[in-house]
Amino acid sequence: MKKSIQIKTILAALTGMLLLSACSKELEEKPFSFLSPENFYKNESDAKTAINGVYNALYTYDMYLQPFWNLTVLDDDHVSGVDWFLGTSGAGNPQGYWGVNGPWVGCYSIIARANTVLENVANIETQIDPEIKTRIMGEAHFLRAWSYFQLVQLYGPVPVRLKSLSADANPAVPRTPVKEVYQVIIDELKLAETMLFPVGHSKAGEPGRATRGLAKGLLAKVYLTMASGGVASGTVSVRGGQDNAVYVHTKMWWQV
Repeated sequence: MKKSIQIKTILAALTGMLLLSACSKELEEKPFSFLSPENFYKNESDAKTAINGVYNALYTYDMYLQPFWNLTVLDDDHVSGVDWFLGTSGAGNPQGYWGVNGPWVGCYSIIARANTVLENVANIETQIDPEIKTRIMGEAHFLRAWSYFQLVQLYGPVPVRLKSLSADANPAVPRTPVKEVYQVIIDELKLAETMLFPVGHSKAGEPGRATRGLAKGLLAKVYLTMASGGVASGTVSVRGGQDNAVYVHTKMWWQV
């Protein structure tokens, strides 16, 4: 009886050891399908997929599917009116609009993705056309500049992040003065201009991608915006509100 119990105990122990051994092997993960910046950016196809992801953030419910153009177009003078006709944004009350946070979230999503592209595509050394690699990085610089241009016009001083959270994990970035934000935008567009191809070039990419001419055009608009703001002063009258009356606001140069 005692010997039988001992045999059963030994068998149970051996079984347990086998199970533990099997479990330890099963828990050893190998990244066959898991994607991260460390194992994704390997070739030209990966780089193109990544920059497409930056563009993709434009077509979301934070940006052009509705909130962005509602907040930036329906508040123009030529479409302002009572809120029952054009909604609270058109009536001069964007805080009452469901997508009021959209431009902030959407623009910083584009910036975050562009930062990741710039940091990782730069490290791809094989299986990529060097000129396509440069173009993709130019697109990321352009999209990052475009996003900061929207942010500084909407919010004035905003935090500037030119590194991903993987490269700089500090989340508490203070707001950057308007003048410095504009300098970042200018630097980004000048760099993008040297990296992008003109329309019609065989390596410019599909229609809809940022091109050299687009970077030049946006840079010109940035300069004009800064110039018009530099001479702005006083007040501006805007018609709107629930009563569609004329309201007077102090003019802020970064809002011009």
